[in-house]
Amino acid sequence: MPLFDIIKSMSAAEKRHFKLQAGSTEKGKLPKYVELFDIINKQAVPDDTAILKAGFNSGDKNFLNEKIDESLHILYLGKSIESKLKWLSENMERLFEREHWGELQKCIKKAKQLAKKHEKFLDWLQAIDWEKELLIKLKTSKNLYEDYEKLVSEETEVRQKLNEEIDYQNLRRQINMLRMKDIRLNKPENQAKFKQITDSALLQNNKTPHSAKAQANFFHLKAVVARYNKKTDEAYIHAQSLIDVFEHNKLFKHKHAIWYKSSLCLLSEICYVSGKLRQIPYLIHKIESMEGSKREGFKTVCLHGILYAISNLDKEKGEEYISKIKQLIEEDKGNIRDGRKLAFFYNIAVFYSIFNEWQKANKWLSKILTYKRTNDRRDLQYASRICSLVTQYELESDDMDNHIIAVAKYLKSNQQYTETNQHIIQAFRDLYKAINRKEQEPIWEGLQNFLAKKITEQSQTTRQLGLEELQIWCKAKLQNTTMAEIIRQEQ
Repeated sequence: MPLFDIIKSMSAAEKRHFKLQAGSTEKGKLPKYVELFDIINKQAVPDDTAILKAGFNSGDKNFLNEKIDESLHILYLGKSIESKLKWLSENMERLFEREHWGELQKCIKKAKQLAKKHEKFLDWLQAIDWEKELLIKLKTSKNLYEDYEKLVSEETEVRQKLNEEIDYQNLRRQINMLRMKDIRLNKPENQAKFKQITDSALLQNNKTPHSAKAQANFFHLKAVVARYNKKTDEAYIHAQSLIDVFEHNKLFKHKHAIWYKSSLCLLSEICYVSGKLRQIPYLIHKIESMEGSKREGFKTVCLHGILYAISNLDKEKGEEYISKIKQLIEEDKGNIRDGRKLAFFYNIAVFYSIFNEWQKANKWLSKILTYKRTNDRRDLQYASRICSLVTQYELESDDMDNHIIAVAKYLKSNQQYTETNQHIIQAFRDLYKAINRKEQEPIWEGLQNFLAKKITEQSQTTRQLGLEELQIWCKAKLQNTTMAEIIRQEQ
């Protein structure tokens, strides 16, 4: 990490301690490296030219980096379980060299107790190793062989727990990397790798692992595998068990706050696919109430939030989540993949459409229509063209005829001018020409019946995006009401 980022990431307390630590080395005068620290600390953006002009070079920056590390080490010494165990480990070595056997025994005992309580298996193994060294060195035990055998047995048990933890962690990381690479596992080679992980002995085993870390990895894996295998109820049970691991172990939850947050995001994803949408607002609130960055997986959760608002006709929540999405897009625009942005735009447009807010719906659809060329989420790009016919019609656009021609041309050039899309476009041509409601009603009815048939023919996995929304719109026009009211009637 660059020195600028290190200094900017330091808290006020850490910076104060650094200055105090530096001031304690020389009386009346602060060391030169503190001057460099102040220069960088005042910068809004990294400026190496200003540093060079002040007479500092790369060697000075490296020295300052070392001094910051030293200051932070002293500040946090003994404040975390890791630093306590590290200190005990160093102390055990010193005590052994000085032959302070009684103190060494106490130190080993304390290290083992802490390592066992906090499931720090490597430190536990190290303490056992010192215990074996001490046993051999003193030779005071009457049952030397048996006592040593007990330590070997304990060591074997701890090693098994450590190996279990490492193995589950490796599998979870492999699954996560596969999802980052190919979220829907569309590529055959990724499907094969996923199956290899799924079929591993560790995942075929249903016995809950020992440590909290291994349990969290275990339930995460089980939830993701069940979700991809479309066993949504099973995925939900495992995802909830994953959250329970954190919430039943406060120390583990505090230590792994980001992991806990991403686990809540996974639960949100599984609530969405399993139809348990009513839990999503609670999960969003829970994630937002946590300290630190809200962006860890939060983009996906916000998308689930807008989908919840659409399904439950919750206008207030929908507006709230749209506000959060706008903020995320503004702050993280360079870090949101194209498909995620298009999904935001499309579902917000659908949300406004169901409440007859056509101007707002059209604004969000226009973001897709004018979006840069991308192969990500082509289905959304095609569906947005069909949905734009509705918004343009509702807004009584003077350019409706040209818009219909443009949509047809786009679908043709992308090999999407299917029988279904041709029928929809022709219906809007007829609606554009229709003079009054008497002429419009049979067109809406004919399109609604056609869409009902097509939706029945298509499976859930191959169903064309946007057809159900268009069918609801036709019903709303026939009943002279909103799409929201039609959805309410059918729930």
